[in-house]
Amino acid sequence: MSQYQTLFELMPLGVVFHDAQGLIIEANPAAVAILGLSKDQLMGRSSMDPHWAAIHEDGSSFEGPDHPAMKSLRSGKPIQNEIMGVYASQKGGNFTWININALPLFQKNEQTPHQVMVTFEDITERKTAEFTLQKRNMEMHERVKELNCMYSISTVVSIPGIDLDQIIQKIVDLIPPAFQHPQRTSASIGLDETTFFSNNFTTSDWYIQENIMIKDHPQGQICVYYTGEPPSPGEPAFLNEEKALIHTIAERVGRIIERKRAEQKLRESEELFRSFVENINDIIFSVNADGTLEYISPNWPEYMGESPEKALGKMFLDYIHPEDREKCKNFLTNVLDSKQKQFSTEYRIRHADGTYRWHMSTGAPLKTAGTRQYSCLGVDRDITEKKADEQQIQSLLNQKELLLHEIHHRVKNNMNTMMTLLGLQADLLEDPQASEALHVAMNRFTSMSILYDKLYRSENLEKMSISVYLPALVDEIIKSFPRGGEISLDMQISDITLDVQQLSTLGIIANELISNSMKYGFSETSEKVLKISLTSEGDTQEDTQGGDVIFSIADNGRGIPPEIDFENSPGFGLLLVHTLTDQLGGSAWIDRSRGTEITLRFTP
Repeated sequence: MSQYQTLFELMPLGVVFHDAQGLIIEANPAAVAILGLSKDQLMGRSSMDPHWAAIHEDGSSFEGPDHPAMKSLRSGKPIQNEIMGVYASQKGGNFTWININALPLFQKNEQTPHQVMVTFEDITERKTAEFTLQKRNMEMHERVKELNCMYSISTVVSIPGIDLDQIIQKIVDLIPPAFQHPQRTSASIGLDETTFFSNNFTTSDWYIQENIMIKDHPQGQICVYYTGEPPSPGEPAFLNEEKALIHTIAERVGRIIERKRAEQKLRESEELFRSFVENINDIIFSVNADGTLEYISPNWPEYMGESPEKALGKMFLDYIHPEDREKCKNFLTNVLDSKQKQFSTEYRIRHADGTYRWHMSTGAPLKTAGTRQYSCLGVDRDITEKKADEQQIQSLLNQKELLLHEIHHRVKNNMNTMMTLLGLQADLLEDPQASEALHVAMNRFTSMSILYDKLYRSENLEKMSISVYLPALVDEIIKSFPRGGEISLDMQISDITLDVQQLSTLGIIANELISNSMKYGFSETSEKVLKISLTSEGDTQEDTQGGDVIFSIADNGRGIPPEIDFENSPGFGLLLVHTLTDQLGGSAWIDRSRGTEITLRFTP
């Protein structure tokens, strides 16, 4: 008997004996150590004791009647390999997991057990390893679902012809299956003014959300709801990995939206360009570095009379007129070498009927995708009609120039003839007044002749600078007088542009005033000084009337008598000056303080 007692004491298995009522009547040291209680604490306790805290493997409560000892006492049969988790406060409040076997004991000729022997093995380490493996398997399963979700999103995006709304709807349907509780998960994606929902969508108080960002700006939001029973206290409704998954999906959706929108803009741009190319009146073409035509717009037949397929692959220069090939070759070379746009080269190109027509092209470099090679992208326009119009216009201009030359020649000859006749007649007359009147008329012809000659030589027949006309006129007027060489001339003429009518009027006024000074202004002995000035008030700092023209002619002679003015003059000259000044819309006055100075002011 002592041998069995020793074995009982040394066994590594826990051994506990229960009496017929289920009370513990004996326990070996291994049982005491495994359960974490003293032997005294064990003695007399039953599995029905409410202080026991035991659980099944699934975490449910292990009730006292279900204890293997109690079931063996009731049934009279052995109970094997039942797993129980026993709460052990002495072991840090953790559960000790044991594998229990119960064997009923009978007295001789008895049908009901009078005792039950319970043996149990501490399997806590094994269960912990199983739980850890199970948790890892569960985590692995969740990660596989997450990876499947991301892979499925990639598959959805690659579906040909799928639009953005269809992609977003499929993504929102993929989210719930990727979570640990798919049947209790709903998802939504809000984008702009549209919201997409998963199947059987329901909201709840437990949710996570993530903004969809595009270029650092929120463009939408993903929301995921847990719709099951409330989570246990301290237990989150969502795993950290699930939160990370939603963050990753939001980033992916942002990139998908950005790419799809870029693709849409590209399609719109391509459609616009295609519409532009198909409807433009010009030919769009591309020539590679070898000079081969590699692209021709669809309107090529309309202009060239042959299909694009027939022209593609041919040398561009083969279509060019031999005299223009060098120019076109240089044009292509400049585009490809400079990598810069080249403007407007004109050349003749052969059409399908063998005729040559004038075309004009603009070229720009176009890089070939995936290479370092460049082609010349050209825009070509048929300018044959334009060239014909230009030639006709040039012909008309040449005819006009010839006609103007002939008219000028005849008018000039007629004026010279009139001036010669007036001069001859004046020399033949014995009456000094009559002779002088003819000389005055001849000088007036001179002013008109000089103006006419200057206008003919000018590019503008309607306007001219007074600085071109007046000095030449003054010289001719002074030279027409016998003693003109004695005059000291001080002339200051600004560069002021006037119309022909003002120039003609001003020329006649200048003729009258200079002639008066030459005839009446100078004495025999005085130094003969004639000052002529024409300026704009805008040339001075005293500009107060917005640029009126100031024209003055002054001599240092004897001066006009006080009784003579514009309205009271024995001759016709001053009256003519006054009348012409009114025609200019100006005013005139006489200064007799130092000889005679007559000044005009008018607005050009």
